[in-house]
Amino acid sequence: MNSSTLNKFHFITVVWGDAYTDLYQNIVLPNLLSAGNLPAFAGEEAVFKIYTTLRSADSIKLSPAFERLSKLMPVEFILMDGSKGGGNKYRLWSEYNRQAVAAAQKKGAGMIFLPSDQIYADGSFKRLLEIARTGKKAVMVAGLRVIKEELMPLLLKKFYSSRDHSITISSRQLMRLALNCFHPITQAVVYGRKRIGAWPSHVYFPVPGEGLLARCFHLHPLLVRAGEKASFSGTIDGDFLTAACPDFNDIQVIGSSDEILAVELDERAQPLNGGAMRPSALNLAAWAKYNADPYHREYFKTSIKFIADETAASWAAAEGLAAGLADKIFFWLRFEP
Repeated sequence: MNSSTLNKFHFITVVWGDAYTDLYQNIVLPNLLSAGNLPAFAGEEAVFKIYTTLRSADSIKLSPAFERLSKLMPVEFILMDGSKGGGNKYRLWSEYNRQAVAAAQKKGAGMIFLPSDQIYADGSFKRLLEIARTGKKAVMVAGLRVIKEELMPLLLKKFYSSRDHSITISSRQLMRLALNCFHPITQAVVYGRKRIGAWPSHVYFPVPGEGLLARCFHLHPLLVRAGEKASFSGTIDGDFLTAACPDFNDIQVIGSSDEILAVELDERAQPLNGGAMRPSALNLAAWAKYNADPYHREYFKTSIKFIADETAASWAAAEGLAAGLADKIFFWLRFEP
């Protein structure tokens, strides 16, 4: 990798719709502006790119947080055509991510993908920059989903600063709040239930009062560096990663929320992926056979700690349970045709 490109970054967000825009300008942007997040990139060659509609762009520009962001680094708005994607929001999101990837590749810039409903513990981006400087091509994180209606008021009441329009919260503080407002989608894949959700891309092992241990097939690519030949037709967390990082050793999976913590704020009414199943290793292996590519399976080998407090004995028990389940899943996957 050319060392001259290690300080080039495109921050990429795709956002549209009144509810997401409101969350983005009032919670997400202020959170990104905490001292250990976006300001950590102040000395880098960075551009902040927002793919959005004209209505949402006009609204975002009026927010105090946007004014501060625009002083921190150049901001570009790229207007979206809502007819793309055939009315499917995931296809639309992927279409504009592909455009963002192509633009970053031409500049030789690293891509930092920031979902419009995701916040980060203070210091997460400072740590991300440290990893980026080592030459890693991708940094993968597990986003923990919580109930927006419960977390938003707490963030605004306790952690918002009107002085600099930022929301600053440490990883342990954020996890303590998250423990009390897990989204139903999160609760549905907690191991130990008689039946779990039918889309177990994450499996959580509770550490009572202290956090969660996770094993995850699907992770969010927070940072990706890719040459111009790394094209993809699917999603940024799917075939794009295999094209951008043909050597899995170029990927770093974040194993502790003390390093980087991403929390996704979602409406309570967000529907569960239909159905449920018995949480046996055989059932999870059958799901992985059709829904997890080789990289997704590699991610599942890493235990990820979401830490509010840490007592060694409590976490060791969860580690043992997770490791045992993973061993059985990979045993069954050996027999897939």
